[in-house]
Amino acid sequence: MKYLLWLLPLLFSPATIAQTFPDDWLGNYEGEMHIGNVDSHRTDTIPVTLEFQTEIEDSAWSYKMTYNSEQFGMVVKDYKIRATKSGDTKKLLLDENNGIVMEMSLMNGTMYGMYEVLGTLFITTLKFEEEEEALYFDLFGASMSNPIETSTIEDGEEYKATSYRTQFHQSVLLRKVE
Repeated sequence: MKYLLWLLPLLFSPATIAQTFPDDWLGNYEGEMHIGNVDSHRTDTIPVTLEFQTEIEDSAWSYKMTYNSEQFGMVVKDYKIRATKSGDTKKLLLDENNGIVMEMSLMNGTMYGMYEVLGTLFITTLKFEEEEEALYFDLFGASMSNPIETSTIEDGEEYKATSYRTQFHQSVLLRKVE
């Protein structure tokens, strides 16, 4: 089992798949965000726009997502994405412009982030869909309270797993507009 865990990163290394970030990603996008919650079975759909622009060549980009919710009005998330060092577009930081900065990674044409806020684990992805000239954004989260903890023993070594029940998601296909 531990050999499989080490083999997977080699199969999907940056050398095997070309990256198109940031050039192909830049532009203005719009789409309909689908929101779901497992506990209330409530779903909602809201219009969303995204502006993705270069601020500093090879090291900083603006990422402004605007949600037009009938219930909450217009909500704007005006973030910055920064390379951890100039020219490195695989190790990124998402700066919320309020003191909160989160690590992100670009792998195989998809940006990944994982973070915890107030006992909730969030996972985000942002993937460039080349054929559609679109970005697919997905966020989902789980409360870290009441996890399920299990384990197994293989070849004399114990492997422990902790899982959390996903409680909500937000997904949107953002199509490029001009």
